[in-house]
Amino acid sequence: VSRKRKADRSIWKQSVRKIQRQSGKAYKNTKGEQMPKRSIVALKSCRNCKFKCSTNISEIERQIIFDNFWTLDDDGKKHFYSKTTKNLEKKRCRTAAGDNSRRKTSYYYSFFVSNTQYRVCKSYYLSTLNISSHRVFYFHKFNKSLTTGTPLQSKSGKHVKKRLLEESKQVVRDHINLF
Repeated sequence: VSRKRKADRSIWKQSVRKIQRQSGKAYKNTKGEQMPKRSIVALKSCRNCKFKCSTNISEIERQIIFDNFWTLDDDGKKHFYSKTTKNLEKKRCRTAAGDNSRRKTSYYYSFFVSNTQYRVCKSYYLSTLNISSHRVFYFHKFNKSLTTGTPLQSKSGKHVKKRLLEESKQVVRDHINLF
């Protein structure tokens, strides 16, 4: 009976780095560069917003949303995006040549504050969470089930065996036997 020690993945550098990155804390990336801690981005242009983001959601509530978001892991963040963002077909074209437009959909952003959903503008949403718009775009394009609209199961660490069809194998055997 061997007494080989068990691998403790929680203390591996890569795991520690991943947990710190997911939680918004300062960490060193794979190149050894120090990455800063995440914090709420100050708003610049949301004062005259038609959704009245700043009046509906206070700075304290905004900080709570930020803190709760950054305690989630990546799968939890995907669920957060599915609850607070929508990608719907655009309602109307404002130009005569609207059929030539590349844009087919619009994003709708919202936050839940004390069980009430408030629609917010894009800049308010992204600056509150301190994320780029690419994260939301990527979620809606690749990580969402098209039928249910819920996040797909993460495939990281999963290996899918690739099997060749028996017909394909037989074609190769026949080709080799020709020689």
